[in-house]
Amino acid sequence: MAFSYAYTLGGGDAPVTVDFPITSAVPALGDCFIVASGIATTKVVGGASGTANTATVAVSVGGNFLGLAAGGTLAATTSSIYSPSTLTKLILDPNAVFRIPWSASATSATVGSTYEVANTTTTADQTLNPGAKTANKVYFTLVDSDTTAYGGAPYGYAYVTIPSAFRVIPA
Repeated sequence: MAFSYAYTLGGGDAPVTVDFPITSAVPALGDCFIVASGIATTKVVGGASGTANTATVAVSVGGNFLGLAAGGTLAATTSSIYSPSTLTKLILDPNAVFRIPWSASATSATVGSTYEVANTTTTADQTLNPGAKTANKVYFTLVDSDTTAYGGAPYGYAYVTIPSAFRVIPA
């Protein structure tokens, strides 16, 4: 699992999504990763060697979209426009709330506090660390918590927002 869009605090019906170029492997659905100078790069990781808090991050809603084809009615006019392997859609709603599994028991988690992701490699599923955040790393603000065990989330879910300093703001 990873991040999944839950709802918006802004009262909108759907999140804002924008196509972004990518420079590394196509992110999986729900990956939160660094967006450097308008280019999506690597997946956010936690721990002592985790992603620095100078990074701007966003959540992907996947890549390799198959809705367009080159040529034809209501389609991309050239194959260079249709390039799903080099694009991903990012959720850029500044009021978006995301659901992410806790990595361990979070019964003492506090709404309004900040937490970092627990995965320490880009190949691991992102989960949220209920422990103290590591200094100067990317973290997420808790807006709600459900510590009921679910399939794929044995410690329940955290509902988080991306703090304003880390958000990618739509142009």
